[in-house]
Amino acid sequence: MCGGKKFQQLKDLQYGSEIVAATPGRLIDFLTQRSVSLERVTYLVLDEADRMLEQGFADDVAKISNQVRPDRQVLFFSATWSAEVQKLAGGLCHPSSRPVRICVGQEQGSINAARHAREGIVQQVVDFPEDYEKQQAEKRKLLDGHLQDVLWASQENKVLVFVSQKQYADELANKLWEGGFKAAAMHGGKNQELALVDFGPVPQGGVQAAGGHRCHRTRHRHPQCLPRGRL
Repeated sequence: MCGGKKFQQLKDLQYGSEIVAATPGRLIDFLTQRSVSLERVTYLVLDEADRMLEQGFADDVAKISNQVRPDRQVLFFSATWSAEVQKLAGGLCHPSSRPVRICVGQEQGSINAARHAREGIVQQVVDFPEDYEKQQAEKRKLLDGHLQDVLWASQENKVLVFVSQKQYADELANKLWEGGFKAAAMHGGKNQELALVDFGPVPQGGVQAAGGHRCHRTRHRHPQCLPRGRL
C-alpha cells in the first residue's frame, strides 16, 4: 500500500493477505477511514528506520504501532543506530521485553558504529565535476575501467550493475559483449520472460538490473548512479 489508486488497494486487501507492505501515510489513511484493522497483526516490521526519522515519520510510526496487538513481535532495521533511532526502536517494543540487537561489522555498544566501514571494505572518494554531462562521462569511464579490471581478473567473477536509465543498461550490456564478455540487460522495457532467459545463463560478465533480482554467486555489485544532491 503506497501512493496510487486507493480503491484498487482496498479491493486487493479484501481478498485477504498474510503480508502487507505499506508506507506510513497510506496505512494511516486507511486506519483513519476504518478500512483496515491491525488487531490481528502478529509481526510488525519497520525497514529503513533512520530514513523514516529523517523524513518525519516518527509520529506516524507510533500511531501505527498503537494499533497493533501488544504481544506482537517487532523487527526493526536501520543502517545507523543514533540515540533518536534507539528511542524509536524502544518505543515499538513492549516495556517488559528484552530486545535482541544484531550488528554487522559494528561494535555492539557503540552508538555511532555505523559511521565506520566494516572490516574488509575499502572506501574511496572520487571527485566529480559539477557539470552534469561531464560528470556522467567521468562516471561511465570509471565504471568501464573497473568492470574491465574485475572481469579480466578471473573467469569466476560475476558483476551486477545498477543504472538509472534503460538505454544505458542496453548500451553497457552491448559494450560488454563487444569486449568479449557475456552480459544481459534487465529493465521494465523488456519482456520479463525473455529478460530472465537472458539473465539465467550468464557465466561471466556484467548484468545490468533495474530491479531487485536475486543473483546467486555474484561477487561484485555496483550502483552506477550517484546521489543527485550534495553530500
